Amino acid sequence: MRPNARARRITLRRSARDGGFAVSYPSRMAIRDVEAFVHDHEGWMLKHYKPVENVQIGSTIPFRGETLTVTQGQKRGVRFHGDDIEVKSPNTGRAVASAFKSQAGLYAVDRLDSYARMVGSHVNEIRWRDPKTRWGSCDSKGNIMLSWRLIMTPDWVFDYVIAHEVAHLIHMDHSHRFWKLVEDIYPEHMHARSYLKREGARIQSISFGKT
Repeated sequence: MRPNARARRITLRRSARDGGFAVSYPSRMAIRDVEAFVHDHEGWMLKHYKPVENVQIGSTIPFRGETLTVTQGQKRGVRFHGDDIEVKSPNTGRAVASAFKSQAGLYAVDRLDSYARMVGSHVNEIRWRDPKTRWGSCDSKGNIMLSWRLIMTPDWVFDYVIAHEVAHLIHMDHSHRFWKLVEDIYPEHMHARSYLKREGARIQSISFGKT
């Protein structure tokens, strides 16, 4: 529970990354009123609580629309083998995260160039991050940030986020013109957006440890 001097009302949010909940409330509000609010919403929190999935040997994790099982490797490093991802490392989660980040880079570079050509622009720099609440961003200098967790989504979803951020090279807003451009270069964007709303929380909840 966190007091907020600018807050006018209580807000309750679920954290996709750690599975817990955060309550923000006006600083002058009595703590007993905040506790009463939490108590009243206990049922909602129990319904929406999702424990964090820690990546370890035996875990199943999504990868490009499929499901991989993390297995014990015989050689140091990470290897993709059929429906398995073989890992031999002191830190299984960190090793898998590093491999996923590399795979995301391999997939996205050509796709970014392709969509940039569609809008008559170019990408200045690609930056890979692991943000909690967004899948990508684009700044006025043409730098695009993407979440490497997108490699855990089907390719057509990854492509949508790429097309979305490339469209921001032309329109730095979410105006009608922006969405018209997204529609032009990626007609299936609504389907992909629905997928992220439906499955995004689970993908964000997977814990790879400190990466």
